[in-house]
Amino acid sequence: MNNLSNLKRIHMIGIGGVGMSGIAELMMNMSFTVTGSDITMNHAVKRLLNIGISVTIGHDKSNITDADIVVYSSAIKKDNCEIQAAQSNNIPLVKRAEILSYLMSLKKGITISGSHGKTTTTSLVAHIFSEAGLDPTYVIGGKLKSDDGNSRFGLGDYFISETDESDKSFLYFNPLISVITNIDRDHLEAYENSMIELENAFIEQANNTALEGYVVICNDDIRSRSITKKINRKIISYGFSTDSDVMVNNYRCGVKSSTFDVTIKSETITFSIETILTGKHNALNTLAAIAIASVLGVNIDKIQKALKSFSGISRRLEVMGKYSNKEEDIILIDDYGHHPTEIRNTVNAIKEMWPHRTITLIFQPHRFSRTKDLLEQYINVLSDVDFLYLLDIYAAGEVAIEGIESKILINKLHDYSPNFKGTYIENKGDLMTKITISELNNDVLLVMGAGSIGSYAADIHTLLSNKLNK
Repeated sequence: MNNLSNLKRIHMIGIGGVGMSGIAELMMNMSFTVTGSDITMNHAVKRLLNIGISVTIGHDKSNITDADIVVYSSAIKKDNCEIQAAQSNNIPLVKRAEILSYLMSLKKGITISGSHGKTTTTSLVAHIFSEAGLDPTYVIGGKLKSDDGNSRFGLGDYFISETDESDKSFLYFNPLISVITNIDRDHLEAYENSMIELENAFIEQANNTALEGYVVICNDDIRSRSITKKINRKIISYGFSTDSDVMVNNYRCGVKSSTFDVTIKSETITFSIETILTGKHNALNTLAAIAIASVLGVNIDKIQKALKSFSGISRRLEVMGKYSNKEEDIILIDDYGHHPTEIRNTVNAIKEMWPHRTITLIFQPHRFSRTKDLLEQYINVLSDVDFLYLLDIYAAGEVAIEGIESKILINKLHDYSPNFKGTYIENKGDLMTKITISELNNDVLLVMGAGSIGSYAADIHTLLSNKLNK
């Protein structure tokens, strides 16, 4: 991509998306003129308006008038009127990842890819570098609790971002350091429904890393480990596995934090870590961040202090509150997880944190295609909670698939396990009624999903506060 400095206006379609909003704010802080459009008013759009970015609610071809370039994400369909207008008026159309890769090319890039854990790992790296005084630029696919936004323009040398395999856009990047957290069965529609093609894309992405750079890869993930011999860059492995370059041991999980020891074999040092992040999956995410910081020369003391002060990410095992009276005692947790592996990791972490509590899961499946492709895995993991409230599938723009719906899935769960307890929930109002009349004693109430359920936990928090905390 050529130099963008002469562009007068950059217009972003779907600017309220978590990835797009971060780039919009970043570009504004880099002195670009940015406008955008989206179909709904959300938290991200309100923030962009508050910092001075012009956002139109609703898509219209007039929105791109006088735009020099139009940026769009994979969520925007080709028949969008603004995309068609840009094509008709010969205005360059650029994918979100292309503009992000251009911005990253101006600095030393650090990319985090993988099926799970990208946002947490990216957030940890950004926090460590910030606390170490490196003043990084970053774009994160989630909201840091310590910052209202999800991006920052820094004056330092490093640009940190998660990158997306769902549409192959992670192949646009040529970073100094790339991370592969794991490779799991997801988004196969972009890979001819082939795990081999997905793995090949991760290999290509890793080999796009700078010749002098490093690929940081999880040694505990079978698929990630299996591709290492096809990666032609220096590799740093991390994990619980004893043959890892950066290894974790003595892991201990509490209610509010976890502690473990980290050994960096190349430096023959071992040191302790304390973090509010819980669950072994988060220990691995933390280890990836440590590996990056260490190889780039960040002092171990600064790494330890930064991880101890990290305040977490919204909707990642986020404890919303504790509510109790003489009859009921409930802990409410909100989590973005929507893939069976993510559900399993979160449930296992909760079992470690509160081994004597029952788990009531409120889950909204995300996409008909994912539910169909991973049906057996969903049945296996959802049958493992004490009680399930199953919402309708969030389409995310997909067309419904015959036979793939929550009413059928709940019946399959009952058929799979005679001990399964759960019910289908038709709408949000029905869910609130069920929670109101239910007696949830010694329960963890876990809200999970990536769709419209993202707003549910706040309303449930209000309901439980009014019901119990009086």
